[in-house]
Amino acid sequence: MTTASAGVAGGATSSSSLGTATAADLVPLLHGLYRDKQHKRGLLVMHARPEWDGTELRVDDLTVPVHCCRTVLEIRDVVRHRKDSEVPWRVVLTDLPEEQIPQGVKEHFQPLGRMRELDPVGTLLGMFSADKTDGRIPRGRDDVRGLTTALADHRDTLAPTPTPVLTADHLYGSISTLVLGLEQDYRLADLLAWSATPDAHAAWDELASRLTSNVRAGLITWLCRTFTLTGPGIRSLWAKNGPRALLPAGLAAETLRTPDWQDTPTELTGARALFSHHIGATLGDQSLREWGSAAAKAVRTSLDNGQPLTAVLGEAHRLISGFEQNGGASLLAGSTVLPGAFQRRLDVYARGLATALDGGSETALLRGLEALRAHVEAERSRPDDLETAAALVRLHRWNRTEATAVADRLRSAGHVEAMRAYVDELSWVDRAVNSAWRGFTADPKPAIGQSAADPDALGRRVLDRTLAVRRDIDRCFAALVGARLADRSTAGGALLVEDVLDRVVAPLRESGPVESGQRSERALLVVVIDGLSVAAAHGLLEDVAARHATVWQRLDLASLGLDVAASALPSVTTASRTSLLRGELSLGGQQEERTGFAALFPAHPSVSDGPLFHKADLDASIGDTVRSAIYDTTHVPVVGAVLNTVDDALDRSDPIATTWTTSRITHLDKLLDYARAVGRDVVLLSDHGHVVERSRIGKVTADGAVSARWRPATGAPAQDGERAVSGNRVLAPGASGAPHHSAVLAVDEDLRYTGKKAGYHGGASPAEVCAPVAVLVQSLDGLGEDSPFPAGPPVQNPWPAWWPIATATSTDTEAKTAVGQPAAGRAEQPTAPTPSTRRAAQRDANQVSLFESLDADEPPVSPTPDRSRKPADKFSDLSRAPYFKERVKAHQLKPTPSELADVLRDIAANNGRMPIAVLGTTLGLNPLQINGTIARIQKVVNVDGMPVLEREDNDVVLASQTLFEQFGL
Repeated sequence: MTTASAGVAGGATSSSSLGTATAADLVPLLHGLYRDKQHKRGLLVMHARPEWDGTELRVDDLTVPVHCCRTVLEIRDVVRHRKDSEVPWRVVLTDLPEEQIPQGVKEHFQPLGRMRELDPVGTLLGMFSADKTDGRIPRGRDDVRGLTTALADHRDTLAPTPTPVLTADHLYGSISTLVLGLEQDYRLADLLAWSATPDAHAAWDELASRLTSNVRAGLITWLCRTFTLTGPGIRSLWAKNGPRALLPAGLAAETLRTPDWQDTPTELTGARALFSHHIGATLGDQSLREWGSAAAKAVRTSLDNGQPLTAVLGEAHRLISGFEQNGGASLLAGSTVLPGAFQRRLDVYARGLATALDGGSETALLRGLEALRAHVEAERSRPDDLETAAALVRLHRWNRTEATAVADRLRSAGHVEAMRAYVDELSWVDRAVNSAWRGFTADPKPAIGQSAADPDALGRRVLDRTLAVRRDIDRCFAALVGARLADRSTAGGALLVEDVLDRVVAPLRESGPVESGQRSERALLVVVIDGLSVAAAHGLLEDVAARHATVWQRLDLASLGLDVAASALPSVTTASRTSLLRGELSLGGQQEERTGFAALFPAHPSVSDGPLFHKADLDASIGDTVRSAIYDTTHVPVVGAVLNTVDDALDRSDPIATTWTTSRITHLDKLLDYARAVGRDVVLLSDHGHVVERSRIGKVTADGAVSARWRPATGAPAQDGERAVSGNRVLAPGASGAPHHSAVLAVDEDLRYTGKKAGYHGGASPAEVCAPVAVLVQSLDGLGEDSPFPAGPPVQNPWPAWWPIATATSTDTEAKTAVGQPAAGRAEQPTAPTPSTRRAAQRDANQVSLFESLDADEPPVSPTPDRSRKPADKFSDLSRAPYFKERVKAHQLKPTPSELADVLRDIAANNGRMPIAVLGTTLGLNPLQINGTIARIQKVVNVDGMPVLEREDNDVVLASQTLFEQFGL
């Protein structure tokens, strides 16, 4: 037993003409003999080079030694040990021809009784239980040996072929899933995401080292077989640089087109030539779009999965920088994922804002906003910047189209109309101001393509204009506060905070479903969020609609005039919250609130705790005492809870940058869940609102002032920016504890009498005096016209007409339809909608995106609209696109390209979703035809596997933007 290098006698086969055995050759044979055929002892002799790399052969629990023998004597020595109980199986590698081995020796080559030739093809076929290969699998010895070596570690998991023929699809599919770790039905984005992982790099490097160049080329071709557009480029680059180069190249490809926000085409000839040289192939517009879109999607997926991409993004940035320097074009802004691209897009936005502020079109501004939104940082690291940008668009639009008219209207309005205007419109202005006030975190000065437009400075121009108008409006409102809301006798039909329990909670309590002719009562949870302003309530109620819509419906209280209440004056907790919870004008604290609430909504005498719980009660016992009270709908029909998170934030945090949600308000999520569990409806209330600190002016000295936003009337007369009030609704705390019925209230939001905090309340501005009221029910039963609390349909779209932001594309399309030529900007000047006109155009609030156009008088979208007039839009362009028409023809679709484009338009108009049954009706199909037709439509629009049209449960869902990118629109 030796690896001696002595030659063989004349006539023997040269050792150099034999193959070298590997573990991949031997292990499958040993598996077949030892495991499959149950031969527990044996000697396997292979006609191969007597060379072995020392690899330990293991078959199940058995270790098999390999002996390299060049002479018969060495083979005899191995045979002599054949009965060794410790080593039941052995392998001999010899280059001796079989005729030179004596029969007396060969008879011990059991169980085969002969020497076996090294046959990599047979080994490969045995791995898959196949008899032969198809013509696409290389059959060269080294080609096949590389395949068997690569698959050796996965032999136990290889699926047998369904027929006797081992096909290339079966073979390469096994390598793809088992060796490379790809999913079976991967798409281009999946492949690119995989290509960026360390596991992919290691798997490919090891696999490539085992395969011949011929097999590597065939495997790469197979892996790219479904990528019709991008396949040539990906195959070429993969063959040159491996899979790790694919994603950076795709990210570079995304930038090799003129951005949507740019009117003049970018000169891309030089950059595209450099890209073609880099990948080793020339790709067209569609191919570049496809590769770029898939790469961007792969990055988003990888980031969502926590995959580090620093090296990938850095390599893509290096490529793009080289193209910019040598190709003469500014490209980085075209990326939707690369660091630094967001800043370039912010510069585009800033230049659009500058144009709009100087009296130009909004189109460039809207395009800049779309550009920001499309970048991955807008949803990950810079969502506040996106919200700031959107808020400035809204405020600019309001300044331009609404501000003067609203200010004029408020000068002659009554107090009820002024409160209505604040809820319907001005509170939304306040919300946008707060969002825009924080400015941008991104550096607005990119190294290339920078302009003089500073988004923060431009934002201040927008805000200064808005706040100047708001100051005039606040002073008009404060005059009404002093004239009408300071005394109950002059308050008229306005909902007052002390009347909320009587006018909202009590009748709602009596409005249960009618059962057997008898009206039942509703169990209620009354939640008072101290200091919650109307503007802040918008965000909170949107969160309820977004995350809890399956449970809660928000009643339309605006039609009843019950969605906003006027606080007591001054708008401080001791006056307003106490009056709210006692149901009468009162000055006091928690004890007075408990006794007053219990008197109005008493619990059963057997209940010792509640029915009103304050912060300390909730912190200490929300999981037991409070929970028990809420669950006991029989003995505690009305439970109250006071939450202080918002009011506390005015002292300690930064409410100007906070969007309040149910999860951010301590205990609210748990309270809502407790109420849901037992069928309680919820009344969300506030005692007063607040203004925020903007650090524009310092403290104003005032005699006797102990609160930030009001001072005793005994001091100096009311000055500019203040309002003197007197009447029985004025409950100014006095030194003796008794209320004074006169006071001087701050009006201008930047006026304060005490030290600096994050926010304040007590003044006469509408942001402080107007307190939101909302009712969330789990069922509308019992709330009909004959109910003590007749409520209209649930609230859908409470925002004013200028709040939704249309895309620049839709704006241009509308203008083209109107005048037959491209629009210079948005022509319409919407006026503030009334609640009735808004409710007439209700749609699902969860389906309206930040950039969706919404016309308050527009009828609901029908799944089967009249197509007699086809709008001039991208779907019309799609129907005429040659590549689209080719794919419709190739897949033998019954609808024509024009008809299919119309159907896709219908789906997009229906918020990108349509029930499959409706789609079948639209296409005139019977139920047996619809599934096959959808599959063919998917083959048309899902180019290279991109998810353009997908099935979700009983609906089809369309990604319109991806569709347009697929076909170069």
